[in-house]
Amino acid sequence: NRQRTMALLEDGLRYLTSLADPRVQGWPLVDNPITVISVVAVYVSFVTTVGPHWMRDRKPYNLKPLIMAYNLGNVLASAYFAFQFFRYTYFGGGYNWSCQTVDYSDSPNALALTRLAWWYLLLKIGDLLDTVFFVLTKKQSHVTVLHVAHHAMVVMTVWLVLKYACGGQNILTAAVNSCVHVIMYSYYFLSLMGPSVQKYL
Repeated sequence: NRQRTMALLEDGLRYLTSLADPRVQGWPLVDNPITVISVVAVYVSFVTTVGPHWMRDRKPYNLKPLIMAYNLGNVLASAYFAFQFFRYTYFGGGYNWSCQTVDYSDSPNALALTRLAWWYLLLKIGDLLDTVFFVLTKKQSHVTVLHVAHHAMVVMTVWLVLKYACGGQNILTAAVNSCVHVIMYSYYFLSLMGPSVQKYL
């Protein structure tokens, strides 16, 4: 019955909460899974259904200056995160390249990484704008299942790592991803600067 189902769900949520990293208890976006799930649900709904329907009889928006600023901002933010992640881990944090366990302590280094990962989660939520821009500029063919699933899963994965296992070898993935994004968004930024720059790309 319904009450039994709700009780089981509540027990399951309590159990999952008990496994969480106590250092992030009470943090915005992290404390309750409903918040980040809602963000992802709104994103998927907008880019696959609501947005295309709303844009159906409208002309594409000219968002070039905004997208250029967004791309440049992402280059700078990704470079910052790449530098900081490596600084607190493999180049200054004593991390082992082959295998590094999560440090759940309250050491300055571990806490700095945890705070950094929270800001990184915000950046990954901001990356959802990639798809929103496609919708608003009527480039719906770019909004593939793979594209949407990738963005949604990255947000959820970063949330899970921050909630349960922030640190260790998980950080290498974020650091490498940040390096890739520096290159990727630099290319996007330069490609919008016109034919004089595009011919060199």
